[in-house]
Amino acid sequence: MQKELAEHGGGDSSDEDGDGSNSKSALPPPPSRWEVWKHRISLLLGAASLVSAFAFLLLLPMVLVPAASTLAGGFSDEPATCVVKKNIFELY
Repeated sequence: MQKELAEHGGGDSSDEDGDGSNSKSALPPPPSRWEVWKHRISLLLGAASLVSAFAFLLLLPMVLVPAASTLAGGFSDEPATCVVKKNIFELY
């Protein structure tokens, strides 16, 4: 009976999964502090680049295009004067 258990992975083995390897030695080593900080910095820079890209895409049509069209409008240097000639309201 002991021989059959040993052949089929049962018995006194430290293998809990039954795949023939020791599960404790299969775990990767924990990451070093530098690797953890590299991961955090890359996530921070990636998030900052996404926020910057979306801010630029929002800034472009709302601020830069009206400013460029104002500069290219060809306005005169003299201020405009408004005069009211008649104060007649027509209701239809």
